Amino acid sequence: SAEERAGEPVFHVAELIRRAALGDAAPDAAWRRRHREWFGARAALASVALTARGSSAEMLRLRTEWPDITAAFDCSVSDGDKETAATISGGLLWFGVRAGRQQELIAMTRQACALPGAVDVALEAGLFSTRGFLAYQLGSMDEAAEWISAARERAERSDDHALRGLAAAFSAYLLTLSPTPS
Repeated sequence: SAEERAGEPVFHVAELIRRAALGDAAPDAAWRRRHREWFGARAALASVALTARGSSAEMLRLRTEWPDITAAFDCSVSDGDKETAATISGGLLWFGVRAGRQQELIAMTRQACALPGAVDVALEAGLFSTRGFLAYQLGSMDEAAEWISAARERAERSDDHALRGLAAAFSAYLLTLSPTPS
């Protein structure tokens, strides 16, 4: 953390980080969990913030934190934390699109989707929507259709009306690109 003293910034390093930097302590399971959850929460907030006007500060923050975000995601995958992996990769759709990181983000969504276990149906719908939208952007129409359809099915089972509307809109848009009945 930082504070000002006589016009000069003064930085304080958390004790855990100080010990780890000095080689006295390695991050333990609780530290790894808190790290994952922190960046999961940041990704969830970003999913909303990046759809608003004036979101350039949020984009800058995410670009700066990208190495930490990917480290938290990788930690989630290695620890089998599907909820946090889904939150991070599913929440960063608009960052991936705006930052040109579609390839990296779709790889993350594929990893999150492959993790065993169940997550909240709305979270899963968001993850599937992100994967489907990115697949569409990258020209993988079969993958896009599969995951957008799966997202809509999950969204319909959720209590989130906005998510239902978004999933329906993605599905309808995808149908306009393939007007022949399947």
